[in-house]
Amino acid sequence: YGSWNIALDEPQRFAAIVPVCGAVLAPRAVRPTLFVEQVAHEADPYAAIAQRLRQTPIWIFHGAQDDVVPPADDRRLHAAFQAAGAGDVRYTEYPDGN
Repeated sequence: YGSWNIALDEPQRFAAIVPVCGAVLAPRAVRPTLFVEQVAHEADPYAAIAQRLRQTPIWIFHGAQDDVVPPADDRRLHAAFQAAGAGDVRYTEYPDGN
């Protein structure tokens, strides 16, 4: 959450973004206030992030077995970057990572 919040606030400040086990929306109702603030009210927050940061190089990392922040959110965000035509966005998922 933090990597995306900071990058959206000041995208010109960073040469690249490397979120590790990040997410856009809270994975559970237990933390309903955990989300990327700048896009929380967008119809598609994933597409909104991808549009705003598509010029920034990004390498997303996640563990496939993560049971705290499930990787589905990062997978969806990576797909949104691909759909937005982002030039340099990578996604690495570690099969046994938790």
